[in-house]
Amino acid sequence: MSVEVEEFKPCITWRTMMALIVGALVIAPAIIYSQLTIGGSLGLVSSWLIVLLWAELARLMGNPLTRQEVLILQNFSFVALWAAALFILPGTWAGIYGLIWRIYFVNSPVIYEFGLEREIPWWFAPPKSSPLVLGYIRSLFHVDLLVPLVILLAVTILSWLMNISLGFLCYQIFVARQRLDYPLQAATAIGVISIAEHGPTYKPFMVAAALGAIFGLPGPLLGSITGGVLGGALGGMQAISLNVALEQVMPGASFGILIDVFALVAGLLLDPKVVLAMAIPAYAAYLVGNHLLVRFGIWPSGGLEMGAWMPGASEGYCIWWSQIRFWTSVQFGLSIVGAIAPFIVFRKTIIDGLKSLRSLGVDERREGLISLKWIIITYIVSSSAIVAITSWITPEFPWYLNALFTIGWSFMATLVASASAGLTSSAFNIPYFKQAVISLAGVKPNLNLWFAPLELMNTGGAGWVGNFRMARMCRIRLTEYVLAYFISFVLGVISGLIFASIFWGIAPIPSGAYPHSMISWTNQAYWQLLFLKWFERGIVLKPDIIMFSIITGIALYALLAWRNMAILYYAIIVGISLPGGYGVAGSGAEMYDALPMLLLGSIIGKYILAKKASQSWGVGKYAIASGLSAGYSIMGTISAAFSLILKAQWVLPY
Repeated sequence: MSVEVEEFKPCITWRTMMALIVGALVIAPAIIYSQLTIGGSLGLVSSWLIVLLWAELARLMGNPLTRQEVLILQNFSFVALWAAALFILPGTWAGIYGLIWRIYFVNSPVIYEFGLEREIPWWFAPPKSSPLVLGYIRSLFHVDLLVPLVILLAVTILSWLMNISLGFLCYQIFVARQRLDYPLQAATAIGVISIAEHGPTYKPFMVAAALGAIFGLPGPLLGSITGGVLGGALGGMQAISLNVALEQVMPGASFGILIDVFALVAGLLLDPKVVLAMAIPAYAAYLVGNHLLVRFGIWPSGGLEMGAWMPGASEGYCIWWSQIRFWTSVQFGLSIVGAIAPFIVFRKTIIDGLKSLRSLGVDERREGLISLKWIIITYIVSSSAIVAITSWITPEFPWYLNALFTIGWSFMATLVASASAGLTSSAFNIPYFKQAVISLAGVKPNLNLWFAPLELMNTGGAGWVGNFRMARMCRIRLTEYVLAYFISFVLGVISGLIFASIFWGIAPIPSGAYPHSMISWTNQAYWQLLFLKWFERGIVLKPDIIMFSIITGIALYALLAWRNMAILYYAIIVGISLPGGYGVAGSGAEMYDALPMLLLGSIIGKYILAKKASQSWGVGKYAIASGLSAGYSIMGTISAAFSLILKAQWVLPY
């Protein structure tokens, strides 16, 4: 695939700055309001819609956007929205707790129900005597929020620096040296180039976008207009689950098929060997393995025990709880091998990658790479600072374990995640890793540890490797790309502080003025405390299973390395962990059900379409994939707008 030109051009221009500022000042408050009234994800606004509007406006004015400018708009429109939402998000499994939600949580009925009202961490939220908690003042610009705000932003920025430094390092190893493709990121870059330059890929991109919009019409749009009556019946992802039939002969087993065009299209970007390397272990674990876990009593069945298998259990239930009961330990052991083995088997490649960063040439500096010295300094300083902050606020957790996992394990886990993302576009995942490590260390989980921003497994650097892949294809200097991200983040934080305070000042949150918050905020508070109580029992990581998985992983990695297929080891980890991805899966069950369509798409792409259009298929498949995603996401944005208009009327007096 060759889409590059020789010249690097600026990505931070007055046009991109204007677009980012408009996003922070206009779109971000709309997203905050929609989060409070109708809910939904932060992806309510399609970045592709923003890109198309700005690109066509610039073209009509006779000065088209460059590919560099288009990529910044596509990539970073979401960054400002995410940063703004830091202040209103309810408690999430990702460990992000919005400041206003924290104030609600301190005095919520749920915390009294669990008897934990005296255990609120001092750094997490203002004290109960604060006028913010009592409701006398509703503003984020108050001295009682200074400590929570500083800790939130400090850890967020330090974590970002960790990710950036490892992103530069892994980019040199996995992109520059091993030439991993990062399929979805490559597809996004091709879509960006298509819009900016109207080249050979523009037509297939726009045709695919139209098809994506048509496919999204019956699902999101009609669903929003009819209140869900027609949407679920006519469009969107449809999963056929065979769990009920299977449990008659194989209790615990799960199997389903996700009928979705995006799973098929995502498969076009992948090699069949990669999909098989994901599918075989996934079915071995969740189809055959789960049945064996139930049959031999490893996964309890019946009774009132939380997480026990029971007749009629859904795929999501079976996959999630079997991971908690057993497969998380397997993932842990396999991931340790995957993190250490490359230093032995591919030490020359890694050493060469490190050496290439030690002394940068003219071309590397022109591309925006950072020398190894500054990568190491940035990583050590930022990760050590996180250890210092989190050890200060969590004295009950051993500082040496904090340092070992934050600095050491995050480094190795990022290598695993970067390799798996480069091959499969989906990084591996270990559910509830922080809580599991705390339990394994013999420390009783409590509210302080549960809410603490411990970075025991920070693999965000893997995402930056894919981002740098896009930047390189669009000829953006990597350091300038990083600067654009930081600008977007700062704009989002400023926007969030201002507009979240405005909405909070208009009416209490949660309240009838913001209907969705009345439900979601209480539910999130309940689930946070429910899982805290459950994790006090410490049954996630099992040392014997971890050791067996390490031994198995060593043998498997050695076999694959002997056959020159060691990179497939990371696809196997993805198959076991089912992290979701591809734009088709937000959960492990959806990812699991998407595997048949992924396999079908990969076979069609490699053995049919590639042969019929061998010259153009290499780039064309990326244009088609990004076009379909763009069209469908745009229709999702329109549907969200309809829902917002309809549900915003709840607060009217009639």
